Amino acid sequence: MKAELLVDARARLGECALWCDLTGALYWTDIENSTLSRWYAADGRLRQWTLPERVGSFALCHEPSQLLLGLASGIALFDLEREALTPIVR
Repeated sequence: MKAELLVDARARLGECALWCDLTGALYWTDIENSTLSRWYAADGRLRQWTLPERVGSFALCHEPSQLLLGLASGIALFDLEREALTPIVR
């Protein structure tokens, strides 16, 4: 087998690579740059969100358009379509 570069993310501190079976997408965070990224396997589309603070961790939710984020200041729900953060715990 030969390794192949799919996304040249150039992350400073890339973490939490997580595959979503529902959407066929790979998610990860770049903690140092406060970004969240999503790559679709079907067509290679890449989407990135710059958030107001560092994202140390995240989890998939039942609703595929939402992620639970572990931010520097607390926990929040992130709506990927509306790009809206809803704090849960500060």
